[in-house]
Amino acid sequence: MKPRPAGTGRLAEMAARSERPISRLGGGFMGDPSLLAAGANLGYESNDFYYAGRVGVMGEVSSPVAIAALVFFAPTRVELAWERSTGLQHRREAALLYTTCASEWAEQNFVADIDWQRIADEADRVIEAISYAGAPLYAGWMSMPDGETPNTRAQHRLNGLREYRMAVHGAAISVVGVSVGDAVRHAAPQHVGLFGWSPDFDDDPETVATRWQEAERITDRMMGAALSVLGDDLDDFVERCELAEAAVFRRP
Repeated sequence: MKPRPAGTGRLAEMAARSERPISRLGGGFMGDPSLLAAGANLGYESNDFYYAGRVGVMGEVSSPVAIAALVFFAPTRVELAWERSTGLQHRREAALLYTTCASEWAEQNFVADIDWQRIADEADRVIEAISYAGAPLYAGWMSMPDGETPNTRAQHRLNGLREYRMAVHGAAISVVGVSVGDAVRHAAPQHVGLFGWSPDFDDDPETVATRWQEAERITDRMMGAALSVLGDDLDDFVERCELAEAAVFRRP
């Protein structure tokens, strides 16, 4: 992981702090072997179920729409997975099963000594104030069935916030003039192959680094604005998410 840029105000700094726990708690199921196994049992090749389930929240869309929604994946990688999985099941059905995998992962991994209900309730307040505009995967995910337990409710809300931040960050990358491939090469070089990109930068790496830092600042400002609805409860929410992440992912 690249070091994050310095914050530009308290809200932006709190948004920066919240990024890792929200991302890991909300999206941790995506990298869990259980998701790959579920896809294989359904007849999906490779990790195609990830694409079918994640974008399936938008329904039966074309591969260009899937490419646009996923933002940071190479178009050829998305198109291959999307077209290869066509006809296995309705996209909405894939999304429902994908959501079930997320809930099952939360039930199995979210430890009992965390107040997941409080996290879910505070995340709800943020979500109620966020517009769906420009964030199709966030909108689609929030249309999926809600969790029935504190664990699954918290996971559902946090993944919604993770999808929203991804959309915001994608817009920020575009604003500062960094290609999505270069954004991945700079910020997550370990995922270049997984996301379908070549290792070669489109632009000068130092220029990319400078522009990416600005994109992070923009993202944190926008996420800070979304989190501001929590008011005096913001510190509590971020600290609770940090403690939850530590409990779930750093257990002995």
